[in-house]
Amino acid sequence: MGPCRGGGSRGCPSVRLAVRWVARGAGLGARLVAAVEAAALERAAVPLEGAVPLEGSAATNAGVVPGTSGVRVVLSAQEQAMGFYQRCGYQAVSGRRYLDAGIPHQDMARVLTP
Repeated sequence: MGPCRGGGSRGCPSVRLAVRWVARGAGLGARLVAAVEAAALERAAVPLEGAVPLEGSAATNAGVVPGTSGVRVVLSAQEQAMGFYQRCGYQAVSGRRYLDAGIPHQDMARVLTP
């Protein structure tokens, strides 16, 4: 998961999420994502304003009332893992793909609120 961004310039450190093949399917990855999200809310939540959620849409369009405390998490997902992140509530930001360590990635985002 990449940096988390609130309505201001605060952010959270980037982390890489990986679960060994033998442990996949047991919910460990989703629990790791939830733990990172909880830390992001605790450390970086700010009042959300207008165009926070995804690619220029207003907060109200994402079901978030402007002024609600929260954080926008933006992550760099390997394309092969995008389904996992979608199940965790993330959406592709722009559909643009890029290579990171020679692996196709896309940015995904989610607005977190308490």
